[in-house]
Formats: sequence, C-alpha cells, structure tokens
Amino acid sequence: MVRNSTYQLRLDETTKRESFAVFHELGITPAEGMRIFLSAVARTKSIPFPIEYTPNERTANALLADDEAKGYKEFDNLDDLFYDLKN
Repeated sequence: MVRNSTYQLRLDETTKRESFAVFHELGITPAEGMRIFLSAVARTKSIPFPIEYTPNERTANALLADDEAKGYKEFDNLDDLFYDLKN
C-alpha cells in the first residue's frame, strides 16, 4: 500500500508522553499505532473501543428533566410545527 497522505494532530504533552511510552513498550512507532487505529476505524466503521461519557451535573439534570420543564411543545400536525418554527 502506498503511503502518500499525511495528517497532523495536536495533543497535550502528558498524553503524548504516556501514549508514546505504550507504543514503545509494544515495539511499534506512534505512526504505526495511529495507522492501526485508523485502519480499525475504517474496517469497523466505528471507534474500536467503547466510549464512556459521564455528563456533568447540569447536563444530567437537563437530560432527566420532564418534557414540560424542557419546554417541549406538542403539535397536532406538521403544518402547525413548521408554522411555529418560522415564527
């Protein structure tokens, strides 16, 4: 496979140092590690590991609030919805 495309990324120094140490322990270069990761993304059409997210208190409260507290509206038909969106 011809490698003729480049991509740069910025990350904090701690993440770089710690991740590069892992690559070194595995006997691969950081570039090889990124190629492995990106190949897995392309092959699986997803991130190849679970991504966990814990919302902060404000977001959690907003997600758990009932629909009335969120200000949701109900419409009888699409015309009424679109009318409301325009006004």
